[in-house]
Amino acid sequence: MNNIIKRLFLIILLLSFFNEVLNAQLVVKVTNIQTIEGFISYGLYDDPEVYLELEVQLKVDRFLVKDTELIFSIDSLPAGLYALSLFHDLNGDDIMQNNFFGIPVEPYGFSLNYRPIFRAPRFEESQFEYDGIYLEIEIVLNDQ
Repeated sequence: MNNIIKRLFLIILLLSFFNEVLNAQLVVKVTNIQTIEGFISYGLYDDPEVYLELEVQLKVDRFLVKDTELIFSIDSLPAGLYALSLFHDLNGDDIMQNNFFGIPVEPYGFSLNYRPIFRAPRFEESQFEYDGIYLEIEIVLNDQ
């Protein structure tokens, strides 16, 4: 009888562990969406050397804007340091629109809600630690 209880406890413990692994996710809530059109596009980075460079994101995706808030999840991430950037692609061309001086004219945001003034943020200024199990972050789009 004692052996059966130990086995059941081990099975429950293993199922709990696998449940956490299967449900592992980073949940991102995007707020302050001013215009209900276009897409929210994001890039997730884990390497400070290539942060904000196009075509080298760890993960990238886009979501149709249907409301003033958007919630999405990024699954299957190992524990580690990450930084996320996103922008509201108002015209749906997959390109962040900038003015003559290189200043974005479409709303954008970064993890930790870093607000750059005269330059893009460094990885360290918008990095967050993900435990590999579950984390919710909120990114507030800047007003354009």
